Amino acid sequence: MIKVNRRLKKQFGNQNAFEKKVKEAVESDANGNVSVDHLRDFILDLCEKDLIERRIYKKDIEGFLSAFNYNCYGATNIDEISSLIYT
Repeated sequence: MIKVNRRLKKQFGNQNAFEKKVKEAVESDANGNVSVDHLRDFILDLCEKDLIERRIYKKDIEGFLSAFNYNCYGATNIDEISSLIYT
């Protein structure tokens, strides 16, 4: 999780910029939840170059995604994504 956190912090600089990008790129449902599949695809798009150059590995992405709290439907709140990374 640490490598992915550092990568995202370096790319976006602050929490507001990251939160804006998440809300633009990932579509949430009526309750503000994002499925794990959409979140995974978003993170993979951001880290694609690092994965190809082997600076980040599959286990880093899996560890990062496992840190979120998911409901019984496999979704997490869109507002909690940036706060988990920046706190």
